[in-house]
Amino acid sequence: MTNPAAGWTRISDIGDISDGEQGDLILAVDYYGTGRRGTTFRDLVGLLPRHLEVWHAVAPLDGHRPDISARDYLTWWCDDLMRSRTPPLAVFGYCAGAVFASAVADEIERHNGRRPAVVLFDPDKPTVDTLGDDFSGIIDSMTVLAEEERAEIHLRAAEIRSLHGDDFETVSAEFLAIYQKAYDVVFDRLGIERQVGEQLTRVFASYVRYLSAARQLGHLLDRESAPALISRDHRHSAAIRPEIGFDVGRAELLGGLDVATAAYDLIMAGK
Repeated sequence: MTNPAAGWTRISDIGDISDGEQGDLILAVDYYGTGRRGTTFRDLVGLLPRHLEVWHAVAPLDGHRPDISARDYLTWWCDDLMRSRTPPLAVFGYCAGAVFASAVADEIERHNGRRPAVVLFDPDKPTVDTLGDDFSGIIDSMTVLAEEERAEIHLRAAEIRSLHGDDFETVSAEFLAIYQKAYDVVFDRLGIERQVGEQLTRVFASYVRYLSAARQLGHLLDRESAPALISRDHRHSAAIRPEIGFDVGRAELLGGLDVATAAYDLIMAGK
């Protein structure tokens, strides 16, 4: 087995190939670390055949930088990948990661002349609604705060969204400030050093920049013809692409055996 390229971490447990051999490689793009509840690509990997080697995208080390761009992400993910091993069989993308999955597949095609299969899971162009939903879930997970305190934060977030509408950069900056203040309270109550809170704030800032960078590439999702595996909660886009629906909530989409089977059949059909 080869070591993952820079910008990626292995999330599969390959049990039937030897050191030095290579299983079929799948790249998976999603963002971890925000406290999001629900299934992830790690759950999906456990339902896929063991000969597949799955690497998950890792955010750039300076991903919290306000000026980080979509091109910075693609350089981070793709430069070493192109030198590291044989091209991947497929690229998976969840939610905003679907935008990046399409872009990564384009980069691979430009370099190797062959585009890997792409499978999208609840594909979505990031919007203020996307950020708002995730922010709401993060605040709900702060159980050290009293219910009334969390309700007050939710009210303030709703006011910000009402005031600034679809201005993603302004809303995200306001949310980041609220997030930092909330964690200051949480860590004071737990007696944890403020440094740890600053690290968590940096993680959330990195997530916001991830969404902002994906917005720069949102047009790719309009022309991406890859199939989409969608939950019953999915907000359908105007793009025309094959869709396979599953009677599961968004939070359970990546943990379904039928979803994993459909994804596997799709990538192997074009092999």
